[in-house]
Amino acid sequence: GGSGLGLSIVQNVVTWHEGKIWAEHSPLGGLAICMEFPLMDKVD
Repeated sequence: GGSGLGLSIVQNVVTWHEGKIWAEHSPLGGLAICMEFPLMDKVD
């Protein structure tokens, strides 16, 4: 295992983009880290 620094950075980026991050048990075993981001309007 690592120090967890990578996940901390990902959490900051997700928060900065007003997204969500959570963990789920993977049906194949282990853990899945899930992220969701809001859609943005197209800027011309």
